[in-house]
Amino acid sequence: VGQTVTFTVKVNTDASKVVIKVNGKSLKDANGKVIYAKVVDGIATIQYTIPENMKAKEYNLTAVSLGSERLTAEQKLTITE
Repeated sequence: VGQTVTFTVKVNTDASKVVIKVNGKSLKDANGKVIYAKVVDGIATIQYTIPENMKAKEYNLTAVSLGSERLTAEQKLTITE
């Protein structure tokens, strides 16, 4: 909590950008805008600071690639204190 983490997504489609969702909600910046990662050479990277109000528990993490097809990949994210 309060630390910056890096999410890296490998994309095997023509997607131009990726959005990361935690428990179904898109990651947003300090201004409330959705954070998109541009795909460069098949890789999208997002740096994100874990908010102070995130509790220590397991979360569902979903990467959504946005291109001609909308593809998703899911993973678990565990926050510890």
